[in-house]
Amino acid sequence: MTSTSPPHGQTFRVFVINLESQTARWDFQQHQLASRGLSHERVIACDKNHPAVARQDGYWDSWQRPLLPSERACLLSHQSVWEIIAQGQSPGLVLEDDVVLSREIAPTLALLAQFQDVEHISLETRGRKKLLSKQRWPVGDHQWLRRLYLDRTGAAAYVLWPAGAQRLLAESKVRCGLADAMICGSAALKSYQLEPAAAIQSDQCERYRVPVVLKTTSSITPSHTAPHHKNFRQKLRRITAQLEMAWRQCRRLISSQRDFVGINAQMF
Repeated sequence: MTSTSPPHGQTFRVFVINLESQTARWDFQQHQLASRGLSHERVIACDKNHPAVARQDGYWDSWQRPLLPSERACLLSHQSVWEIIAQGQSPGLVLEDDVVLSREIAPTLALLAQFQDVEHISLETRGRKKLLSKQRWPVGDHQWLRRLYLDRTGAAAYVLWPAGAQRLLAESKVRCGLADAMICGSAALKSYQLEPAAAIQSDQCERYRVPVVLKTTSSITPSHTAPHHKNFRQKLRRITAQLEMAWRQCRRLISSQRDFVGINAQMF
């Protein structure tokens, strides 16, 4: 992986995934991104009434458990952004509408856009350890990138290159999954983690001692989900996925370590 000096100005498109009914979140993101100096585009998110949510060809049974309609819609929303990025020549920043960004996000993005042989960079953290390379690559004077080998969450704020978007589209056409699981579970994706993280979801503000500027509730958190009745194939996929994760950790035993990714709370 190599990088060069950043150019002046915004170097790629910024996409905000937002339900048409969530006007308060959209207003918040418009204000936040304007204050960060980033032009941006609203991508109207799919909702649970989208026709593709109800498709009956077996696609929605191809993950480790049944997906709720809201989870299906979330994946479809991210896929719509992946399709836009896949058709372009530059990386795109993908944001969910409840994300809180560092005040230094614009200059950080200008630096990240110059890295080569990269397909995906996670900008967020969520209080869970990630399997990261011991090697670090500097991003400016106070941040760095580490190879991201294994993650458990991460679809609220990420940079995606066209090659990465094409890879995720190809994989998600064959099988479904939670949007973040599709990203985290792609072993072939050339993925990196920004450290300290430049984004957290609003429900993590108190954890990281950041002022709560947007109070939200989610329709796909465990407290809102119904019991999942897995069929035999889904149970088998779950076991297989756990074994694959264990193997990925064993392969990187020497070159990586499981770490919490922090933030610089003063930059939020």
